[in-house]
Amino acid sequence: MKFFNKIKKALKKRTRVEVEILQGIDLENMFTSEEVGETIRARVQASIQKKQDLKPKYEHIINQLTLVQKIEDLPKDEIQELESLSRLYSETVLEKETFQKLLKNQNTATNYLQKYKDEISNAVVQMEEHETKLSIIKNDLYHLEGEKAEIAYRNNRALAALAFIKIALVGMIILSSIAALILTTMFFVYGFDVFLPSLVVTVLVGFMGLWIFVFRRYLVHELKKNQKLQKREVELTNKTKIKYVNIQQFLDYEYKKFRVNSSEMLQMRWENYQNNSRNEAKFKRISSSMATLIEDLDRLLLRNNIEGGSFVTDHIDYFISKKGRNMLQTALELEKDSTKVAYDQCENEILILSRLLEEIMDNELSI
Repeated sequence: MKFFNKIKKALKKRTRVEVEILQGIDLENMFTSEEVGETIRARVQASIQKKQDLKPKYEHIINQLTLVQKIEDLPKDEIQELESLSRLYSETVLEKETFQKLLKNQNTATNYLQKYKDEISNAVVQMEEHETKLSIIKNDLYHLEGEKAEIAYRNNRALAALAFIKIALVGMIILSSIAALILTTMFFVYGFDVFLPSLVVTVLVGFMGLWIFVFRRYLVHELKKNQKLQKREVELTNKTKIKYVNIQQFLDYEYKKFRVNSSEMLQMRWENYQNNSRNEAKFKRISSSMATLIEDLDRLLLRNNIEGGSFVTDHIDYFISKKGRNMLQTALELEKDSTKVAYDQCENEILILSRLLEEIMDNELSI
C-alpha cells in the first residue's frame, strides 16, 4: 500500500518549473528502475558543476558593472581625460592591426639581407659598375671576333691572289717562250721581218712582268700586314677575355652571396627589405605608444581608486563616449540577468531533483 502511495505522490500535479526540470525523466518507473535514479543523480551533479561555474562569472559581471559605475561617477575633467585616452588608444589599436596585416602579408624572403645591410649600398654600386664593364667587354669581344673574321677573309683572298700570280707568271713564261720560238722560226726559216712583233711581245711581256712583280709585292705586304693584325687581334682578344673572366667571376661571387642574378634584382630586394624594416620599426613604435597609453589609463584609474584597467582596454571603444558606456552597462546588465536566471535554474534543478532522490531513497528504505 505504501508503494502505491509513493507512486501517487510522485505523479501528483507539479508546477511549471518542476515540469520543465523533470522533462525527460521517467517518473512512472523511478521507483522500479535503477537507471532512472542514475540519470537523476547525473543531472544533479551536472547542475552542481554548472552552478559552481556560474557563481564566479556572476561575481565577475557584478565587479565589471561596479567598475563602469565608478568610472561614470568620476569628475568631469577625469572623464574627459579618460575619453581622450580611450579614443587615442582605440585609434592606435586600429593602426596596429593594419600594420599587423601588412607585416603578415609582406615578403620575408629578403630578411637574409640583414646581415649584409652595412655593405649592400656599396655592393650595388660595384655590381652596376662591373655589369657595365662586362657589357662593354662583350661588345668589344663581338667586334674583335668580327675584325678577326674580316682579317682572315682578306688573308685568304691574298693567298688566293698570290697563287693566281704564280700561275700567271708561269703562264706568261710559257707563252713568251712559245712567242719567241715562233718569231725565231719566222725570221730564220721564212725570212720575215719580226722586229715589230718582237717589240710588241717584248713590251707585253715587260708590262705583264712589271704588273706581276708589283702585284706580288703588294700581296706579300698585305700578308705580312695581316699576320701582324692577326697577332694583334689575338693579343687583344686574350686580354679582353681575361678581363671578362675576372669581372664575371666577381659578379658570380656577388650574385651567389646575395642570392640574386643582377644588381637590379639586388636593388629591388634591398628596397623591399628597407620597406619591411620601416614597417617593423613603425609597428614597434605603435606598440610602445600603446604601452604608454595603457600606463596613462592605469594611472588615471588608480588615482581615483579604481582597479581593472585591463577591462577598460579590452572594451576601449565603449569608454570613448557616455553613450558607449551606457551601451556597455546595458549589455552587462543583460548578461548579469541571464547569468542570474541560469544560476537560479541550477538551484531549482538541484532542489527538485534532490527531492526526487530523497523520495527514491525513502521508497527503498520502506520496501
